[in-house]
Amino acid sequence: MDYQKAIDYLESTIHLGINPGLQRIKALCKELGDPHFSYPTIHITGTNGKTSVTKMTASILSAHGLKTGAYISPHLSSYTERISVDGRNIAEEDFASVLTDIAGAIEKVNLKFHPERLTHFEILTALAFFYFHHENIDCGVIEVGMGGRWDATNIIPSKVAVLISVALEHTDRLGTSIHQIATEKAQIIKDQCKAVVGSLPQDAFQVVEKKCIEQGANMRVLGRDFSLLSRELLVDAQKLSIQGLYDNYTDLNLPLFGKHQAQNGAIAMVATESFYEKPLSLSKLKKGFSKVDCPGRLEIMAKHPFVVLDGAHNPAAAIELARSLQSEFAFERLILVLAILKDKDIDGILKALVDMASFVILSQNQSSRCAPAQLLEEKISNYSSCFIRQPNLKDAIELALKMAKPQDLICITGSLYTVGEAREHLLQGQEIIQSV
Repeated sequence: MDYQKAIDYLESTIHLGINPGLQRIKALCKELGDPHFSYPTIHITGTNGKTSVTKMTASILSAHGLKTGAYISPHLSSYTERISVDGRNIAEEDFASVLTDIAGAIEKVNLKFHPERLTHFEILTALAFFYFHHENIDCGVIEVGMGGRWDATNIIPSKVAVLISVALEHTDRLGTSIHQIATEKAQIIKDQCKAVVGSLPQDAFQVVEKKCIEQGANMRVLGRDFSLLSRELLVDAQKLSIQGLYDNYTDLNLPLFGKHQAQNGAIAMVATESFYEKPLSLSKLKKGFSKVDCPGRLEIMAKHPFVVLDGAHNPAAAIELARSLQSEFAFERLILVLAILKDKDIDGILKALVDMASFVILSQNQSSRCAPAQLLEEKISNYSSCFIRQPNLKDAIELALKMAKPQDLICITGSLYTVGEAREHLLQGQEIIQSV
């Protein structure tokens, strides 16, 4: 099959949704020769920051000379973004070729588990594992899709498990309390692995600590065993100093913004230290940080006015976004363009963001899961009176650009689906905005 047929095949499984359980993905990988056992892995979960830490960790490992595969989700524009080796996304022809190679095994497993079928994410995960095996990678950095316990990625025997953050999310599936959600995420901590842990609420920390003790996992905690010593804002990056497990590392330029990304950088660095179990090369660490690219995460698309994209899709991420906009940027007015999925905590996101906005444009992305702009309008009246409804996202962005003065900031947020669509539109219309 060619790339378009491969995408059609994959997307024909989206309607199957999420089906908890590891038996199908284990059966598929067994049919493929268990490719995920052929390379060591670092497994990464958390409510927010997973993709950023995955990309940073993979970049640092690549800079140290390891051929490194990275698996992330979701994508912004193309499925090929999800699977990369040494920072290069899988080619469309390779994506199609690998899916063609594993299609027979997929159908065999579907027959075995009929009427249940392999889900969209299970197929993508197996495709990534199989591709990495045939690329002869030295290490895989694998991002959890959702939660941990029943996530399709949780069949890997990770050498390092990373748990970045825990907040309320996916409460219909992961639980309605921090304790329950932490319990689900902590299941990626395997026997005798190294566990790298970010700043967690006390309820979550206790769960993770208990799991580490049960598994004999060596637990390294941000703020206790390693820390972000300092950060300094530069024009197009932030300069970090980090106390690691084995050494202190200074003058690290990270081309991402926000204190949370600086902390994510410390976590990624220590995940790499934990993988090697020794100090890192400062020059190679600097190289790894300098090459990090994380679209849609406090990404500056233009200046004069600033146009910033961020995929904040839950209240915790929205609160961090609000903090970062205030700390990282100087602007007169904030114009928000919001499109949020209907299964998210819309009130929590609105409450976190709209107070600081001079004007809000309520819109919709093209996902079938997106909340109608009219629903956002009904809810936002509790928090702001300075808003307008423009359901077409492209028109909403154009309206924001027309409204903004050079000293203003436009932030387009609410969902990674929103950011993906906005990013494509802005990149196609470079004459509209001033490139960074």
